[in-house]
Amino acid sequence: MMRPALMKTGAAWLLMAVIALFGSACYRLEAPPKLDQAVNIIITGNQARLVRIQPYLHAAVGAALERRFGWRISPTGSATLQLEISLEEIRATTDDRRGVPNRWRVSTVGNALLNTNRGNLLSGFRGDGYAADLNTEDDALRAAANNAADNLVAWLEAAAQSWK
Repeated sequence: MMRPALMKTGAAWLLMAVIALFGSACYRLEAPPKLDQAVNIIITGNQARLVRIQPYLHAAVGAALERRFGWRISPTGSATLQLEISLEEIRATTDDRRGVPNRWRVSTVGNALLNTNRGNLLSGFRGDGYAADLNTEDDALRAAANNAADNLVAWLEAAAQSWK
């Protein structure tokens, strides 16, 4: 009778080992890209009809760079991350049974150019957030900015590997 219990225990240990092995793939194996300059984040253009995403995007990108890479963010930084917002859109995504919109997607799209003493990197970005009413619109804008910042940081992490 102890044998099935041991088999279950052995299977549990095997499962935990597999999870640990594959779970470690979610973590960075290399150090984040180093930058010996402070980064100045600048919004160089905003073609959106709605301009509410701009401060959220600025703050989210700065926080993401500090958190993920440990980069210093400063308005006097010699490195610049230029963000150009080409679209900010709020669009209904679902309707209730009467045909009245009851959920909206907030999207932002743009380009980012990082200028550093180690080189220049250029990419586009996109972020989405969702709102159910006017009370959650700011949360949706913040979520779209955070989503765009996470995408930018993932791109920077991959692109900056060429700096090594």
